[in-house]
Amino acid sequence: MSQKYLAFDLETASESMRNLSNRRGLGITCAAVLAEDAADPVVWFAGEDSESPMDRMDADEAQRVVEQLQEYVDAGYTLLTWNGHGFASGLVVYC
Repeated sequence: MSQKYLAFDLETASESMRNLSNRRGLGITCAAVLAEDAADPVVWFAGEDSESPMDRMDADEAQRVVEQLQEYVDAGYTLLTWNGHGFASGLVVYC
């Protein structure tokens, strides 16, 4: 079986990213993935279920992103990020 890759990125709602030791309240404004075997990216954004975009995702929206990322991993994709390691080391996203 060959390796499958999935590029992943998200944007935080916090304007101050200097002190990542205080990660509470960062929030997520949007996230996207692009599978190497797909023509188009999948994009999630805050307020997807409303009439207009919001500043940050609510807990249900963030949970959907996590669930869909898990589906990709379960399907054999390896997630690739630019700076994801810094966030993954103990990060809990609070909406």
